[in-house]
Amino acid sequence: MQEHPNYAIPTKDEKYCHIAEFIQNYLTNELCNFEDLKSKDLYDNFRNSIPLNQMVDIKKCHFDEILKSENRFKFYLYLKNQLFPLIIKLESLVAKLIQCSFPELYSLFNIGIPNIETNLSFFKSVAINFGLQEEANSDLIRQGATDRHKDQNDCLYAFCAVVVFGDFEGGDLALSEIGLVIEIKYGHIILLRSSLLEHFNTKVLKGKRDSIVFYLRKFIYNEI
Repeated sequence: MQEHPNYAIPTKDEKYCHIAEFIQNYLTNELCNFEDLKSKDLYDNFRNSIPLNQMVDIKKCHFDEILKSENRFKFYLYLKNQLFPLIIKLESLVAKLIQCSFPELYSLFNIGIPNIETNLSFFKSVAINFGLQEEANSDLIRQGATDRHKDQNDCLYAFCAVVVFGDFEGGDLALSEIGLVIEIKYGHIILLRSSLLEHFNTKVLKGKRDSIVFYLRKFIYNEI
């Protein structure tokens, strides 16, 4: 969440999560079905019932996106109520791991950022990577694979932390410049100099591989 001098401006996903929660409450109170919802009516109700400082930059177009399908609505409701709280707990554990193993690095980057509002304790950014379902056509999409790259927007002298989930084979981490391939399994936590080392994921051969990545964006720390 980024901050305006007078109020916090939510990210797009935060807006969608807020709208999903509002819709859930609306469905409960009005005893109606999702397919009966109308975007304009919902948005008007939202504007009339939510304090101004809680609907910053939330527009009708955001409601239109959530109402495209019930699965999308349920996904963002799940993010709001279940996944995000678990991610915050997980990040706290990873931050403690870095604090114990790399105290100088932790001290260097564990600073308050005046223009960022977050519940994360050390990392200020997080990405959620969902693998494809097993029945996906592997001839069309390289399940879990990525091209060789460096994350140029990450801090050069800090780690990103990759936490891996799922029951899968393959999907290893390859560090191409130094000729190293690291076997990845469920529950592994990988600390990677993602801006310094060129890397990529190999193809998942069987199962489904998901991951949560915590990272530090260099522009937040005025790193050039």
